Amino acid sequence: MASSVQPKMKGKKYQNGFSKELLIRLHLITTLDDYPLELTDTSLSLVDSYAPQLRGSCTLYWYLPRDPLNITEYRRCTVLPAHTPYFAPPAIPAYLPGGPRQRAHVCKPFYTSLLPLLLTARHARVDIRQYDIVCERNSIRKFVNNNEDYIISVARVGSTIFLRRHPSYRSVDRNDVGFRFEQMCTIQNGFVDGTYHRLVEGRIGELRVLILAETDAVKQENFRESIELKCQQKFVNKSKQHDWWLQAFLGGTNTIIHGRRLNADRSQITHIKEYDISELSDAQTKIQSFQRIHRVLQFLRANVFEERTYLLRQQTDDQIKKKKIYLYEAINDADIEILTFITRDILDQLAINH
Repeated sequence: MASSVQPKMKGKKYQNGFSKELLIRLHLITTLDDYPLELTDTSLSLVDSYAPQLRGSCTLYWYLPRDPLNITEYRRCTVLPAHTPYFAPPAIPAYLPGGPRQRAHVCKPFYTSLLPLLLTARHARVDIRQYDIVCERNSIRKFVNNNEDYIISVARVGSTIFLRRHPSYRSVDRNDVGFRFEQMCTIQNGFVDGTYHRLVEGRIGELRVLILAETDAVKQENFRESIELKCQQKFVNKSKQHDWWLQAFLGGTNTIIHGRRLNADRSQITHIKEYDISELSDAQTKIQSFQRIHRVLQFLRANVFEERTYLLRQQTDDQIKKKKIYLYEAINDADIEILTFITRDILDQLAINH
């Protein structure tokens, strides 16, 4: 049984946009450690059976509505079909283009929305109700990170679990080297000032998942083949390589293009190298990551019920000095209203009629 005592709240008054007061009001349901450990597939077939399939795509304007439930406003800033960024390899050596002089810093909404995913699924004639898990890619990617605190909203409608991640930051700098490298390596089929996202389905164990993944570029010779673009002064360590693999694999991407910069001149790209993502992680680490994701998703399937509002939170247990995953329920009416990000009414409005 989970302890009824809340872990101590320390440090900042806000975490991932939530006040300390709201987090204290939450009711602790259980922890992942209290969930029975079931034997899962220990072979690489657990990873291979994910078998990501592209189902659709959209482009999102940089500036998004504040209300995560406003379908009308999100229709206006979700471009369907997407304006695809095609990969165009630069001639090396090359200098990064200058970033935008105006509106370079983008402040994201306080609460992210699943409406772009739902609108893209509707446009692609994908029935949300056939999936066990629906979320953005980074929601389930977080489960593998055992060193970082995070908060994810959880809700259930019918047999489907919906996840919404709450980022630790809300501001994006489009003068950042990474954004400028993406600009240098892509050409657009039309111009939309926004980000490109792909709707991908896969399977994790027995669970069917549907995710929306931000994607940097697509191969011109095959629009189904996407590319992740990375720009670093040097190659990264083994742990970071695995994170690159997980990010790409969950989004159905097989290729990473890595641009190397000079230490003395951050704007000059001296080398471009293409990686097949299979090179970036070993089999055992891949299996362990998918076992972890599978376990957390099974935990949510067993403990999350309809018409209730939950937060999944990873934080440090001060007694054992170790990160643990806690499942909380919001019981205050005002908190429930703030935390609601999906409803049956919204799903009915965006459902596919067979």
